[in-house]
Amino acid sequence: MRVVPVLFLAACVPMVAAPPTAVAPGGASQREAFARSAGYPTRHTAADLQALIDQQLVNYTPVGRAGDGTLQAPGAFTFDGERHTCYQVVMHLADGAAWGQGAEAGLKFSFAGATGNGMGGPGVRGPGAVVAVGCSEAPGAVTLTMAPLFGADPIGSGPYKLEVFGKKLSEQEWADKRAAEKAEEDRMAREQAEDHAREQAKVDAGCNRCDSRYQGCIGAGRDHATCQSEFTTCEFEQVGGGATCPRPN
Repeated sequence: MRVVPVLFLAACVPMVAAPPTAVAPGGASQREAFARSAGYPTRHTAADLQALIDQQLVNYTPVGRAGDGTLQAPGAFTFDGERHTCYQVVMHLADGAAWGQGAEAGLKFSFAGATGNGMGGPGVRGPGAVVAVGCSEAPGAVTLTMAPLFGADPIGSGPYKLEVFGKKLSEQEWADKRAAEKAEEDRMAREQAEDHAREQAKVDAGCNRCDSRYQGCIGAGRDHATCQSEFTTCEFEQVGGGATCPRPN
């Protein structure tokens, strides 16, 4: 894929962070189910694509980088990222191009480099796609690749074009962004810790119940093997198969 300068201007367009896309194992039935749940992304119109572009790229402008390729053999697309700049890449199918089976449920857009490593979206919408590829903390190359979300069928045939849009953040905007990200990381860490504590409390309570039943079984004069078996059954019922209670004496 070659990279060429872009000499034309386009409407300014925003960065909306897209959640990473989950990739399930390949298979026509899975692809069809996902395509249906996603509203068949390849079947949208050019007007739908433009509406997505207008929505996603508010405050973004062309950075003078573009590329092209063919859907039969989509190659990696690399451009230079600048410090404290967020990027999105807009993809347009050229005349005569058409999506194939491999793109029916959308595509897996992966990016790596100065903006970090991840999966970008929202992705395919009609005859093209919009892909957020993150924000560069320091200068460096950003590389974007695409592949079927499910299976390995061809994603289509014919040429496509890519154009890069960027939004430069001020020092304060960057600091605010990092602070918001840190706050979100802290929130998620607290939630995970709280979930772990609740799960551990549930396990402890279940183990205590099973131990009490075991002690009652032994106290009733029943044989050790029977009481151990009943303890194991209780353990599975109370705490599931993923946790192990201390063995009773």
